[in-house]
Amino acid sequence: MISPVCPSAQEALDALAERSLGKTDAGREVADTVYVGINRPTEPLNVKLVETDEEGVVTLSWDVPETDVDGLPVDPAVITYNVYGVDADYNLEPVAEDITENHLTFRALPEGVGDLVEYYLAAETESGESSYTKSPMVAVGTPDGLPWKESFANGGLTYPMGFRILEGIARWYVTHESLVYDFNASDGDRGFAYMLSTTPGHSAELFTGKITLKGSEHPVLMFDTYNITWSEPDTNVLEVRVDDGTTTETAASISMESLETPEWNRVTVDLEKYKDKVVRLAFVGIHGSYYNTLLDNIVIDELSGIESVTASEAEVCAENGCIVITGAE
Repeated sequence: MISPVCPSAQEALDALAERSLGKTDAGREVADTVYVGINRPTEPLNVKLVETDEEGVVTLSWDVPETDVDGLPVDPAVITYNVYGVDADYNLEPVAEDITENHLTFRALPEGVGDLVEYYLAAETESGESSYTKSPMVAVGTPDGLPWKESFANGGLTYPMGFRILEGIARWYVTHESLVYDFNASDGDRGFAYMLSTTPGHSAELFTGKITLKGSEHPVLMFDTYNITWSEPDTNVLEVRVDDGTTTETAASISMESLETPEWNRVTVDLEKYKDKVVRLAFVGIHGSYYNTLLDNIVIDELSGIESVTASEAEVCAENGCIVITGAE
């Protein structure tokens, strides 16, 4: 017998078989717990976040869950969605609730502000919320201008930057040099960034927010990276990728063992082809022979605004569009 239950609740059911023809000896009792009503949905998948043509306004979209947490079909009409941001203390705070569509357009940042943003999304029925799904982290709002300088001073950031795992297990860190053995900042400010990975081929990217190169004549990117020469050649690779809003290209690929000087080296990448665009840069570390890939003292500026070097101090790398300046201090 099944007893009446409240809507949407776990219910323990017992079944007891008895013989017919007036005999009273009972059969084996069977018990189970089932969900009666509308169960919690699975989390939304394929979550996308893009900035619209209006700076600071984004559209969040996702696929509608097809099943509940027990794998049974669920009617999309009974599902609503909640979007959350993260406050200064890393607590979730509501952005929008009880959304009935599988997309939402809203202002992420005030006018005149630029930043990296991400959101958490949950599907909900009368029984409760699903697990959260995190959106990609996206650069939105008003872009920063030139000169753009990030030296990770004292293990901190001047501009918003984010990291993303690309392959395997790898992660970028921004650190104070006192927390890392064997390495010091290239520019004496006691801070730098590094990617850590223990498996060859694993990779991650450290990326910027929006940077405008509009109005510049000949923008260039300069940064320091580190050639480790302890026991074997440093086959780690650092790539520079440029996203101009339409395509993403690899502007430079530097193998650490190709740098002539042990330890820190200065690298320059020509950005002239992007001079009329708003870009986002990513530094992609690819693990080779050493656990650490280091980065420091990033500058994006007009070529004329950067201290020049003599031809004897620089090696032009035509194959990847970079100039390696040895002996960076």
